[in-house]
Amino acid sequence: MIVIITAPSWAGKTTLVDHLLKEKGSKWKKPINFTTRQPRGLKASNVDENGDYVESERDDYVFLTQSQFLAKRSNGDFAETTDYNGNLYGVSKFFDRNENYLVILEPNGRDELQRFCRNEKLPFRKVFIDISRETAIERMTKRWASKEDIKQRIATHSSFEPDATSLIVDGNGSFEDVLEELKIFIN
Repeated sequence: MIVIITAPSWAGKTTLVDHLLKEKGSKWKKPINFTTRQPRGLKASNVDENGDYVESERDDYVFLTQSQFLAKRSNGDFAETTDYNGNLYGVSKFFDRNENYLVILEPNGRDELQRFCRNEKLPFRKVFIDISRETAIERMTKRWASKEDIKQRIATHSSFEPDATSLIVDGNGSFEDVLEELKIFIN
């Protein structure tokens, strides 16, 4: 089973997936993700007891040069690819049919991976975590986001829409409520 999770910036999608992966007895894993962007070093991937983001030193990508990425894409090694802020991103097409995956994607990537799953006859579900612009700005401002980063991310906010067959989860609520709703849907 592949669960495709889509949401605007700062909806908590990476944090939610990280919690699901770390739970005792978790049957979920992430696919291999590739990018041409530079490693960021510290990344928001945890939530503290107040529901605030906490930095951690890890990244979820295999970093490639642009020529390496383009060669892999030409070889058909990706289930989906996208260009975001001048960087290329891709999800490996090599899914083990006996495993369960949580995949975080932009809307275009969601649609591309959905087509891939249908063509390969892989079972999948889709989740859209809805978050207001106000909540996104509040979360970005609360942490380390620069004014330029906030402006850039909010500019793309309205392009994030659920499709007709996605479960829509209200991401404006508490982290625990969103996590519980997601657990019920994917299990």
